[in-house]
Amino acid sequence: SVYRTQAQVSVFWAAPPAGFVGTDLRDLFPHPPAPGTVPSCGDAGVLGALTGQVGSMMAAEAVKLICGVGEPLLGRVAFVDLLAATVQHIPLVPGDRTAAPPAPSPAEETTVTETLSPTELAAELAGDAPPVVLDVREPAEVAIAAIDGSVRVPLAEVLADPTATGIDPDADVVVHCKVQPRAEAAARALEAAGYARVRVLEGGILAWVADVDPSQASY
Repeated sequence: SVYRTQAQVSVFWAAPPAGFVGTDLRDLFPHPPAPGTVPSCGDAGVLGALTGQVGSMMAAEAVKLICGVGEPLLGRVAFVDLLAATVQHIPLVPGDRTAAPPAPSPAEETTVTETLSPTELAAELAGDAPPVVLDVREPAEVAIAAIDGSVRVPLAEVLADPTATGIDPDADVVVHCKVQPRAEAAARALEAAGYARVRVLEGGILAWVADVDPSQASY
């Protein structure tokens, strides 16, 4: 999958050769997104160079599988961040398909993680009980624009160990990234780890810069 300047690459094989973990798309995304919630490339934008890089990675995976050489991305997801020039690998394990409930219909689909707008967050930060802001972007992105006082832990570290944030599980947490996808992934990990209240900043740092702090740079 590709989104703006980021991508995820993996190999799904339900019955792989011995020594590899068999996973499929639903192990990564248990339910398909509701209709209308996934923006098109024309709406969200995708850096052309990213699709070239990801396409080459996918071709290389096919060659490795056909020739039986190297370490294919079976049981792993490569998270590509073109702006930070990083490729991080996140383990992927198969879910319990026998106990998995059927995917809800679009009418039954509900938003798991609560969101708030940049102006709402600004008001809460100025209040008597401000939330803890967790920034899950890469250090190079944080250097461009950031919310003062935020806790900064890259997404891969949050997914590997939500407690690495050092945030009290009972705290009111607002997660953000550049736009929103990484923040949503981090929020799900925090919720699964038992964090009491987790919200996601709508539109990420780009929306914050546009609506609250235009003195900072956008990217």
